[in-house]
Amino acid sequence: EFKEANKVDKVVVLWTANTERYSNVVVGLNDTMENMFASLDKNEAEISPSTLYAIACILENVPFINGSPQNTFVP
Repeated sequence: EFKEANKVDKVVVLWTANTERYSNVVVGLNDTMENMFASLDKNEAEISPSTLYAIACILENVPFINGSPQNTFVP
């Protein structure tokens, strides 16, 4: 929608917010793609804002550049 509304060909998301705390890999929460999406549905607090943006970019096939030192993508 953004690309169409603004008549642009490409979108790149650059995350430059404050550094977030380290996110741990928690079995059943964010250890698999399926668990990550289930956690999103439950609005789990462990899912960081940068991870939400990164997931949205992946789903929309948009490059996501993390300009902060936190681990947006949990290991």
